[in-house]
Amino acid sequence: MGGSRATMVACGSDHTLLLTASGHMWGCGSNRYFQIGVQNRDDPPELLNKNIPDFTMMPSTRFDCGDGDTQIGLIAAGFDHSVAVGRTNGLMWTWGRGIGGKLGHGYGGSKYYALVPTALPQETFGEAVVSASASEDITMAVTGSGALWVCGYSLLGRLGLGEVQRCVTFQRVGTAADFGDGGVRSVTCSRMHSLVVSYDGSVRVCGRHDSCSLGRNTEYDNYMVPTLIEPTCFNDEAVVLGSAGGSRSVAVTASRRLYTWGAEAPKKFCGLAHTHEGGSGRGLMQWSPRQVLLTNIPSQRIDLFGL
Repeated sequence: MGGSRATMVACGSDHTLLLTASGHMWGCGSNRYFQIGVQNRDDPPELLNKNIPDFTMMPSTRFDCGDGDTQIGLIAAGFDHSVAVGRTNGLMWTWGRGIGGKLGHGYGGSKYYALVPTALPQETFGEAVVSASASEDITMAVTGSGALWVCGYSLLGRLGLGEVQRCVTFQRVGTAADFGDGGVRSVTCSRMHSLVVSYDGSVRVCGRHDSCSLGRNTEYDNYMVPTLIEPTCFNDEAVVLGSAGGSRSVAVTASRRLYTWGAEAPKKFCGLAHTHEGGSGRGLMQWSPRQVLLTNIPSQRIDLFGL
């Protein structure tokens, strides 16, 4: 990797992105929708979406906005699109397949692609982006003041915008007061739901009701806006880290306790690391967050990556 250690990795459906300490971005895998972003605009058409079998560094000039700063500090990979955030300027770039408007550039047609990283205007958020996540049809960003922004398409409530199902430019979700003292700390989104962690340690979810990943004991209603998971589910302890998978969720508290909840396919016990409350023909269900016992973790230390 150019002699620089890896500091972050992000996996999409068929492509992988890697970030190094030097602020350079590398990619490999499927480039069918230009999600690797290493090609040039004037390349012959037959080369533009060729698969990239080995990690290839993206030219730093892709992220030159005229300020001389081309280092990347954060990456995210969606199903068939990619995201990068500048290390010091907090600017966001998106590229790949733009169906549904998930690139945030104002276009949402099935034939819209961004061949190379394309910067969002500075006025999009009005401040630096500090966290980002990408999924099948949506992209989410958190800015320095703790505001949550989303774009893309979802019938399931994953955008958190209520009845709004599609936005081709970034829209803010709620207000600062909707996410507690300090606003949003981080967000992760999956094909089923989105998980929001606030600076005050609270956790909110939105998305599909029957994925069992919403952390609330109900299977009847989609959560169309970020909805609080009761703090008692985490023993009234602040959550500092969270992640959303297809039908599962994970949270780590300030004292490094690990909680998981969601659904597992029948006869597959690989994602929740504990026994379950009940099951059905769809598999085993853990409706509410449940602490993973230390005896079930090979290493008892949960590394918070500096959080």
